Order: sequence, then C-alpha cells, then structure tokens
Amino acid sequence: MKKIGLAWAVLITGLSSPAAAGDWWLVHSGGTKPARVSVAVEESSIRPVPFADNMYTLESIVVLEGTKQPAWVTSNVTVDCNAQKIKEELIQVTPRGGALQRAPNRPFRAFEDEADARVAAFACSMGSASEAARVAMRKEMAGGIRYLGDLTIIGVEERVWASLWADGKRPADTNVRSIEEQERVLADIAERRKRALGEAGAVADRVMATEAAEREERDRFAAREKREPVPVRRSLEPWIGHRDTELVSRWGTPTRYEDEGPRRLVHYYRTSAVAGPDPSGGCGAGNMHVPDPNSKNGGMMCVGGGPARSDTAIDCTASFEVRGGTIVDYFTRGSCAAVLGR
Repeated sequence: MKKIGLAWAVLITGLSSPAAAGDWWLVHSGGTKPARVSVAVEESSIRPVPFADNMYTLESIVVLEGTKQPAWVTSNVTVDCNAQKIKEELIQVTPRGGALQRAPNRPFRAFEDEADARVAAFACSMGSASEAARVAMRKEMAGGIRYLGDLTIIGVEERVWASLWADGKRPADTNVRSIEEQERVLADIAERRKRALGEAGAVADRVMATEAAEREERDRFAAREKREPVPVRRSLEPWIGHRDTELVSRWGTPTRYEDEGPRRLVHYYRTSAVAGPDPSGGCGAGNMHVPDPNSKNGGMMCVGGGPARSDTAIDCTASFEVRGGTIVDYFTRGSCAAVLGR
C-alpha cells in the first residue's frame, strides 16, 4: 500500500473486535520517524487454504505513526508460500477521525517490500508448525519484542506506541466515535465475514463430498473388475446408478432384503442347468454311438447300455447394494458367469 509506505500484507479468517483478544506477533517494524510502520499477525488465525498446496490465511494489523495516515489497518490476506505471492481482501481502514473505511481488494501479487516478505515468512513457518512448536516459539520469544502477547487490536496499537515508538508523539485521535460505536461497526463486519466464510465452507464441503463420492465409485469399479468375471459385469454393470425400484420391476420380487444401517442389500437367487455329454450321437437316450467293428470305412453303430444324457444344475446369487434408493454396487456368489451370461 504505497499511500502509507507499505504493502498491506497478511490474511485473516475473521476480524477481531477491539475487545476480542488473541496471540499477536510483531512481524515487521520499519520506516523512519515520524512515519514508522509496524505489522502484527494474530497467530490463531493462521489456517491452511482448502484444496490448496502450502497456502495460508491469517489476520493482521498495520499500525501507522504518521499524522496524515490512518491509525491502523486490518486485512484478510492469503499467502501462497510456493509462488511467494500474497493477496488482500476485506481491508478495513481506521482513520484518526471519521468513520471506518473499506479499501479495495488487492489480487495476488509478488512481494512489494520487506513487510510483505516478513508476513509471508511468518505465515508459512507458523502455518506448517505443530502446536508444540508454536508453544515453544511463544515461550522462547515471550520476553522479547516479537511476541506481543494476548492482546486486543487496540491493545496491539497501545503496545506498539509504548514499546516501539515511545520516543515519538502520538497524533491526536479526532475520531468522535465511542468505543461502543466502533465495536458495533466491527461486530457487523465480523458477522458479514462469518457469513462469507460459512458460504465458502459450504461450497468446500460440497466439493469435498463430490470428490469423495467420485473416488469411492472409482474404487468400487476397480474392485468389481478384479472380483467379477466379464459376463457378470456385462450383465450387472448397467444397473449402477439406477433406482432399486427399476430393478424390482424388471427382475421381480427379490429373494430377500437385508438392511445394514444406511445401506440395503437386495439379493436375487437364480438357477440354470448345463447340458451334460450326449454319448448316443443321436441314437437316443441310454444308447452309445461307437465304432462299428464290421465296417471297413470307419463307420459307427448304436449299441445299448450307454449312459443317458444328463444336465448339471448350477446356481447364482446376485446381491445389489442400495444407498438412498440408488444401486451403488453389486457382488455375486456361485456360478453367476454361467447363469447371467446365458
């Protein structure tokens, strides 16, 4: 943000009100008196971006010293650790007088200054750190200037002036709004952000559910390819995605149903027969077609006493898995390739 001598960096998941405290860290302090700038990040707001690789969001506050600059600015910033870029959204400016203002969003860009780089470095290191590592960092730096402590946004501004800029003259605040009015404005902003995050979360949930369902179906299909022979898949695969009522309409009443929580198993038992050998060669049941010993040309003759032609019974159980009334899988037992492939 060149107007205040700094690129507004940092990202947040929700705006803190002046009365809401958090673990704040000073990640940058620069510039020369009387136009110094300090940037702080709220640690618990650092969270990974859904479906993104090594990207994080967090909440920041930029405190400004200059009399012609705002008192402080908060931003929603996303840090892309791989591409080394940041973007800022929902930028809120608190002037030294007048109403809270909204600045335009800034899309992803390369780092413009040291503040951008330091905010990104902090987000990327903290975002990937375990809770134990974060606790160790807080203990290590609790006595220094980097870890500011459990503060409100107004507390961060107070700490910066008391610890960093004690040698300067704090500009008079001509803002006539009361603390209560400021809190109402910030609470309204926080509520709007909460709704936006809720809508984004709902979209993310739907995307995740869709991806999970597609992944489950791919896994089921791969399992069927290994488990079921080709004639079975050719006969039963077209039923995937159809309603169980369609199956019953075509196949008739199932042999039995089996309910297991959210899924129902629909079982069909089928039988058939495989023709056995026919030793009669057309001579009729109970005869045999054999070489004629009196024939000089290899002729055949029918004799009695041979085994009669017989058929072998075979069976198959086809089971369909139904969820929400839709067929999602099937499996078979018995000689289903022979029965269903006929």
